[in-house]
Amino acid sequence: MRFLCVVGTRPEAIKLAPVILELARHSQVTTLCSGQHTALAEEPLAWFGIEPDDRIAIDPESRTLAVLTGAMFAPLERMIGKHKPDVIVAQGDTTGFDVLLMAQALERAGDHTTNLAEDLYSLIEGRSLRHMPKKKAAN
Repeated sequence: MRFLCVVGTRPEAIKLAPVILELARHSQVTTLCSGQHTALAEEPLAWFGIEPDDRIAIDPESRTLAVLTGAMFAPLERMIGKHKPDVIVAQGDTTGFDVLLMAQALERAGDHTTNLAEDLYSLIEGRSLRHMPKKKAAN
């Protein structure tokens, strides 16, 4: 089983370090610094002998909650795609954790979202809009 442990703050690192070490005894673990406060998170990880496997670089100017949250979405998505974890481990009171929860909710919403107009067309016409040949543009 592959675990992706996301750490963004000093308290997070202190709380998750023992979990990371125990998981590493039994499974493949990737430690990711989320970019929230990387230098502050890396110090306590080092106390436990943990070197982050990957880091997200966030612009130091991105320190308002809204900007930081927005700046974390795409990089976290890329890291999840890169490391392909079976389980993502995060401690639950930080921006990184909130972004992970929002991304999970968006993914689930996408799985259950439908295009009403497309569905009605398919129902009435008996064919899917998705499989219709595209018209060529007139020159």
